[in-house]
Amino acid sequence: MPLGVCTCSCEVCLLLISIQVIYASINETTAPERQDADGNIVSSKKSITISKPIGTIRLVPFPHPPHPEPGSSYAADALETSTSPITESLPFIVDRATTYHDGKEPYIKLGRLAVVKEFRGSGISKLLVSASMTWAQQNPTYFNPSVKSMGMEKMGALLLDEIPIWKGLICVHAQEQVAKAWAKWGYKVDEGMGTWIEEGIKHVGMFQRLSLEKQDA
Repeated sequence: MPLGVCTCSCEVCLLLISIQVIYASINETTAPERQDADGNIVSSKKSITISKPIGTIRLVPFPHPPHPEPGSSYAADALETSTSPITESLPFIVDRATTYHDGKEPYIKLGRLAVVKEFRGSGISKLLVSASMTWAQQNPTYFNPSVKSMGMEKMGALLLDEIPIWKGLICVHAQEQVAKAWAKWGYKVDEGMGTWIEEGIKHVGMFQRLSLEKQDA
């Protein structure tokens, strides 16, 4: 039986992907209580409490593959699914413009939101999304590329003001059937992205812009 959910999340840096994980404290009985014929307790019940991961979400950095074409069948990009080391980042591209994305502005993508079945319906998904957005607001430069390590040319920039930096835009590829839930969390359907099939399920694109905290100069 779950005794409670840890409301703090753990950030794990894996190839610049921030992974938020929520744990629950689970009490497991290792030995039942024993009584004699008269009902006297011979030995007390023994149990242990363990922490079990029950939900996860990923913040996937830019650059991203092009927006999926309306009506197409699309597989999730490698940054969301691969557990193998990625030696080269995706190229910075000019994408097609949609309702909420001009095709150029860098955005973070939330992906791989998952909750263990027995804990669904308990607000865990909302907690994961909220924690991820709060973390991104508090660390707005975390995913910005390094000029020193990448160089201007690889970032597609000729001038300093052309260096891609994150300004608060977040995207999700949401299953159409759960788009209303994302809407409750502040995301708007991007009509210009259309709909497409992703991993066998109909999806829509949704965006939200966060107000970033001012950073000290």
